[in-house]
Order: sequence, then C-alpha cells, then structure tokens
Amino acid sequence: METDAKGEEAEKEEEEPSPPKTRGGKERPGPRGGKERPGAEAAREKAAAEKAARDKDEDDAEAKDGTNDSEDGANDVQKEKDVEAKEAKDSKESKTASPFPEPNRPGSLSVKETVLFLSKLAHLTRLGREVTQTTEWEEKLLGTLHSLCAFGGHAEAHSTPDPSTPTLRQEVFQKVERNHLLGLRTRHPELRKKFFALYHGAVGQSLFHRLQFVLAGQEWDAMADTFWLKQGLDLILSTLAEDEKVTLAPNSARVPSLLPERGDDGGVDDAERRALASDPKSGGPPPPRPPPRPTGRDAPKRPNEKTKAMLDRHAAFVHGVASLRVANLVGPLREVATRNAHVAYYLWVLVFPIVWATLRREEQMQLAKPMIALLSKEYHQRQAAVRPNVVQALLEGISLSQPQPKIPSELIKFLGKTYNAWHIAIALLENHVVRYPQEARCFDALAELYRLLGEQDVLVGLWRQRCNSEVTRVGLALTQHGHWQEAQDVFFRGMQRASAGQVTGVTKTELCLWETNWLESAKQLNQWELVSDFARSVDHTELQLHSSWRQNDWQGVKDLLPTSASTSEVEETPELYVIRVYTALNSGRVAEAEQCWKQAVKLLLDRWWRLPELGAAAHVPSLHSFQVLVELQESTRVLVELSNAQRPQHQNPGHCRTLIQDVMETWRLRTPNKWDPVPWWNEVLTWRGYMYNIIAGAGKSLTEIHPQLLHHGGHQLDQLGLRDRAWGINKLASAARRRGMGETAVAILAKQQGHIEVQEAFSKLREQSKACLEMEGETITGLNALETTSLDFFHAHHKAELFRLKGQFQERAGDGDGAHASYATALSLCKQLSKAWISWGEFCGRQGRRSAAVAEGQRRAAAAAAA
Repeated sequence: METDAKGEEAEKEEEEPSPPKTRGGKERPGPRGGKERPGAEAAREKAAAEKAARDKDEDDAEAKDGTNDSEDGANDVQKEKDVEAKEAKDSKESKTASPFPEPNRPGSLSVKETVLFLSKLAHLTRLGREVTQTTEWEEKLLGTLHSLCAFGGHAEAHSTPDPSTPTLRQEVFQKVERNHLLGLRTRHPELRKKFFALYHGAVGQSLFHRLQFVLAGQEWDAMADTFWLKQGLDLILSTLAEDEKVTLAPNSARVPSLLPERGDDGGVDDAERRALASDPKSGGPPPPRPPPRPTGRDAPKRPNEKTKAMLDRHAAFVHGVASLRVANLVGPLREVATRNAHVAYYLWVLVFPIVWATLRREEQMQLAKPMIALLSKEYHQRQAAVRPNVVQALLEGISLSQPQPKIPSELIKFLGKTYNAWHIAIALLENHVVRYPQEARCFDALAELYRLLGEQDVLVGLWRQRCNSEVTRVGLALTQHGHWQEAQDVFFRGMQRASAGQVTGVTKTELCLWETNWLESAKQLNQWELVSDFARSVDHTELQLHSSWRQNDWQGVKDLLPTSASTSEVEETPELYVIRVYTALNSGRVAEAEQCWKQAVKLLLDRWWRLPELGAAAHVPSLHSFQVLVELQESTRVLVELSNAQRPQHQNPGHCRTLIQDVMETWRLRTPNKWDPVPWWNEVLTWRGYMYNIIAGAGKSLTEIHPQLLHHGGHQLDQLGLRDRAWGINKLASAARRRGMGETAVAILAKQQGHIEVQEAFSKLREQSKACLEMEGETITGLNALETTSLDFFHAHHKAELFRLKGQFQERAGDGDGAHASYATALSLCKQLSKAWISWGEFCGRQGRRSAAVAEGQRRAAAAAAA
C-alpha cells in the first residue's frame, strides 16, 4: 500500500507541474481562471478508477490464497509498474497537440475567430491576388482547412473530446468550405478527392438527397464562373453500385459465343434451356448451342501459330472485358467530366432525366420550386458568355424530363435569350403552349423569342392560331407577303375601331400587335414623319431618336439623348450608341465619337455571341449593324482628313482629296443587298447623304484655301458630293420601287434638289416612270413627266430607254399607234438596247392577239346575224 501511495504522489507531481518561474524568481500565473485542462482531469479520474479496481482484485486474491504472499507481492509490483506506464502514456496522449484551438490557452483563437480568420483567407484567395496563386499557399491553406473539417483524431479514441471540437468542425465546413468551395475548385486531384469525400459523407446517399443538395442545399456562388454542375454530377454518379459487373441492357442484341463456356456442347441441355427461358429472373434463354464439331476426316485442321496467338489475345481481351466492374467505367468518366465541361454537360443532360424519372411524385414536386429559384440566381450572369454554361445544361435536362416540371414562361424567355439557350427555351415554351393553351404568357414569351430570332413565318403561324380578330389574320398575311401599304390600312382601321369601342373579344396583346405592325409598316414605307409624330404622342424616346436623325433634326436628338448611360431611361443598345456616334460626328467631336463607336462594337459583339450557332435569319440584322459601324469609322476618317486639309499650312491637300475619293468610291460599290428591307437602305443612304453634304461644302472651301487643287484632273470634291448625294436618293427610290412601293419611291425622288448631273437626272426620270407604271391611276402623270422633259442633254441610249418607257405608257393608255411609234424611235436611237427589242416584240404579240380576238368576235357576230 505504501507503493500505491508513492505512485499517487508521483502522478500528482507529473500531472500538476510546478508553476514556471520568470526572471527575478517570481512565479508565472497559471491558466486563465485557475482551471485545469480537460484532458488531465480525465486522465486523473481514469487512474483513480483503475486503482480502486486493482485494490479490490488484490483483496480477493489475498483472501483466496494466503500461501503465495511472496509471489503475489512480486506480481503486484509488476502490475503497479504496468499501470504506471499505461497512465503515463494516457496522460501524454491527452496532452498531445490537437488541430483544434484550445480556447483557454493564452493566444489561441476561439471558434468564431478561427472561422472568421479562415473566411478572410478564403476570400483573399478567391480575389485572385498574386500571392495566393502559388502552389505552396494552396497546399497549406487547403491542408489546414481539410484537417479542421475532417479531424477524427487519435486522441478522441482514448480521452474525453473537447466539447468545442464538433462545433468547430461543423462551423469550418459550413461557413468556410461550403461558402467558398476552395476544396472543390482546386486543381490538385488529391486535395479535391479529400474534400469531395467530405461532401460525399455529409450528403444523404439517396438520389433525392443528392439532387436536392445540388439544386437547393448548396449555394454555388463561389463557383459561378465555372461549369459547377460537374460537382453535382460527381455526387450523383458516386452513388452507383461500383462493385457490380458491367452488363448489356436487356434490349441489346446478343450473338452466340465463339468460345464454349462449359465444355464443347455449352454445358446446357434442352431441359435447362427451357427452364431458363420460362424464368423471368434469368434474363432470357442463353445463346443457342453451337453445332457439334466434326470429327475424323472432316475435322478442321489445327490453326497455325499466328492464328492461335491472335485468338488467344482476343480471348484474353474478351475475358478482361467480362470482368469489368461499374467502377472501371464510371471512375474514368467522372475524372474526365471534372476536367471537361463538354463531357460534364452531355452527362448531366443524359443522367438528369433518368434520375428525375426515379423520384416519387412528392419528391418531384418538392424539387420544383428550388429548381426555379436556382434558375433565377443572379450569379449565373458570370457564365453568360461561356459555352456550354450551367443554364443551358439545366434547361436541356428539364426539357428532356418526364413529367416535365413547369417553369415560368417569362423566366424561360429571359434565360433563353441571355444564355444562348434559344432553341432549348423554344422547345420548352412550345410544350407549355400545348399543355397550357389558356395561358397567354406562354404565347407571349414564345412569340418574343420567334421575333428576336427573325422567324417571321413561324411567328405569323403562331398568331393565326391564337388571334380572335379577322384584322389580325388579314394584316399578318399582307405583311408576310410584303404588301405594306395595304397592311398599314388594315391595321389602322382596326385601331380606329378599337379606339371607338367597336371591337370585342380582342385581347390587349392583340391590340399591341396591331400597333406594332402599323409602326413597322410606316417604317417600311419610309414614313418617318408619321413615326416621329406617334413617338411624341406616346413619349417613346427610342422611336423619337431613330426618326429625328433621319429627318436631320439634330437638335432634337441632342435634347433626347441622356447625358450618360447611368442616368438613361432607355436601354443602352448598339443602336443607341450608333445614334450617339451620329450626334458626335455632327458636332465635330471626333474623340467622343470614337469612344461611342468602341462601345457599340462591344455591345454588338456581345449580341452576336448570344445568338444561336445555327440559323442565319437571326444574324442578318447584326451584319447590317456591322456595316453601319464600318461606314461610321470611314466617316470619322473623312472628317479628320477634311479638317487637316483645311489648314493653310497643310503640305499635301491632294493626298487628302484622294483618300476621300477612295472612300466615296467604296461607298458606291458597297450597298445593302437587293433583298434587304427599305429601313436598312434608308439608314445607310441617309447618313451617306449627310456626309455628301459635308464633303460638298468643304470642297468649296478647300479650293479657296488651296487653289492648286483646281489644276488637278477629275471632279472636285464639291461636285462629287452633289453627284453621290443624288445617286444615293435614286438608289433608295429604286429599292422602294422593287418592293412594289411606288408611292414611296416617288416621295423619295421628290427630295432631289438643285442641279444634278445628266446621269443622275436620267436615273431619277427612269425610276419615276417605272414607279408610275406600277401604280394604278398614275399613267397620265408618268406620260406627262416624260413629254415635258427635254431630252436634248441625254445620251442616245438614255433617250432610247425613255422612249421605250413612253411606249409602255401609251400602250396602257390605249394609244397603240403612238406606242408603236415610240418603240420604233427607241430602236432607231439605239439598236443595241435589248430591252427595247423585247418590249416591242411583246407589244406586237399583244397587238396581234388583240386583233385576232377582235376578228373572231366580228366573225361570231356575223355568223349569229346570218343565223
């Protein structure tokens, strides 16, 4: 017993060390509050319990056997030594350093402070600072983070754990790792596997819990700039039974084995084959038995060494494939998916409908709202320019799922046009239109996507299914075939009746369609004054801007344009920045024009990138906008050259004139396509006309500043400006006439002012005559215009063309002899004019058929009279 007392005193001396002394012999104060460490207290309690048990055992042993006192005493001494060693070991382990901070130790961090400190480091890493992008930083930070999140600790198995340890582990994992996702973002495979194991253990093993964690449980803001669905895909694929064999699907084609599996006859008799065929769990009958091998003389010869080696290799390959497990296939696929966004995209689209079909109806309904909330997250914007992106994968997975969850139509429309998921969104909305025909929101969203993609025919078909008024059907049919004047009249009458309250059963959306198409008809008919009046009446700023600059109302444009984009009530589109460039160039602010031009190019490239890869109709408006931007850049260059040439000290004004002439010649060769709409022609040629006026005005001042330019050959800049301005008006009128808009063409030609060259005067007269020929009731007007025009200044082939047109007017007026004489005059002036020959031949044919018809009528009348 003396030994036990000495052992207890030794334990107390070990467990309660004397306070350390500081300099000067003074003792240092103990821990905060005088409390002992929890590990030391637990070790002392454990030692006391073991001592009590040992004393009891010793008393029992003395009572049973009193003859072996000396031997028992030796055993007791040995036991006491073993107990002391064990207690010392436990005390040492209890004092082993833990990765968790000890809140009572001086200088240590509390749980809250530890979490805050790690969060600051994680945020600094996400900012991408140079010091945080090294391998050493990442390994140390992630290593510490993982040790705190995954500490299972050897000390916990032998001693009472710190009460704050579970709280710290949970806080670090929830508030640091799950908020910043550093472990899943790392490029180091081993570190990522360790962190993925944490998520794998923290999420339930069922497919519902995994999908719920991906869609609602985890906030993916920290990985929003990457294709983070690959992490969710990895969580779902990790639930597969990886130890199962890879087998073919039940509906796969199977052929008999080339090698017998059990003996020569396959080891399966007919009775067993029938039993297997009748058993539904057997997977069907085995392959048919191969025919018996021939023997004797008919037996096949043994294969040579090369053939045998080849068959052996093939057999080894077949056996190797047969032993594959699910892990052998899915494991590499998961690794590739974590590194390749395209593979992860297609795997998600393939797996999500399968997982969704396995869920119960209640589980599907429980995930519907979190799915809508996930699609509405703002952080997806960081992936808007990435292909493929998360929104595309989510929408396509939803579109292939059955039953399909219902997503709000407005959300689908926004996601489709923002994240380049046009056709996926259209497929979803078309399904919604069929499933929910009474919801107008689905129709409106689908119609908007069709309009943005330029699918006018499909848009008309959609409206013909849902419209309630005959005005809509007739007006859309007219616009679809390019009869803009008639369509404008139809829509205008419908709007008048609606304003008077004479229309019933028409929705507000359909009334807006009438107004939109009436405005589009006015633009196509070049009625920008009418558009401007309407825009002012409804206070539509964007329409006022587009109509004002086309009418040279630059002061009105300056008043309407906001001073900055931050205070603008109008959406900052490429078209708005183009108008800013127009205004800046008109005011001579070249530097400001260049800045706005760069911003317009950027926005236009962003719009182009958001368009679908397939389909040309959606890209055509952007191509036209690019042409406008190119011409604005050339206009800036022309203005700079004119400004430089107008300085008296300029050394080479002739070079500036040559550069300007080159630009003007390029503009003549580069016109919009013949099939492009009239508003596009109007935009290009109207701005050119403004530039031609500037060139013509500056050309006169150039000749005054630099008289030597008069001695250069060719036209002067003022003459070129006036000539090309007249040419632009004639081209615009021609574009309108080719689309059957004769009145519009005549109205455009009426803008020709001042003296113009002979060539352009001829073009004007020819376009005016052709427009009158296509208009009803304008025959006399066109004929009078030709007869009152002096032809002395025109060339012979110009006179011949005008006489040919005069003959067509005379024929339409019923003057056959006059038309014959005009055609003959045209051919006598220019025998090489092929159109005159064709027109004269067609005229003669019509005259012959008309004479024959008259003679036949007279003969029948005479026969009837004789009868």
